[in-house]
Amino acid sequence: MKNKVSGKSKHGAQCLQSSSPLCFIECEDGSKYTVKSCLKGKLVEMNDNLVDNPNLLVTKPYTEGYIAIVLPSISSSEEQKKELLSYEEYQEILSERSHVNM
Repeated sequence: MKNKVSGKSKHGAQCLQSSSPLCFIECEDGSKYTVKSCLKGKLVEMNDNLVDNPNLLVTKPYTEGYIAIVLPSISSSEEQKKELLSYEEYQEILSERSHVNM
């Protein structure tokens, strides 16, 4: 959170690999999760609002509850986008996991 990013080419941004950890989440039940970047690029911003209000992850996941802003390189962004899950694919995986955990 102490990185200072500036300018058009985002000087000072931390370079991330797709497996780079962005943050660690600890739930009330004691379970812990590592959230990885999933993209190769530059870390532009971490959402420091989550430190004071972690519930934003649940209550406003599409707006104020974002974890970070990662800027992929222009040359690899299309290739990386092809490797990401669509919303439908993600929902299918969640559905499969919930059936396994029953």
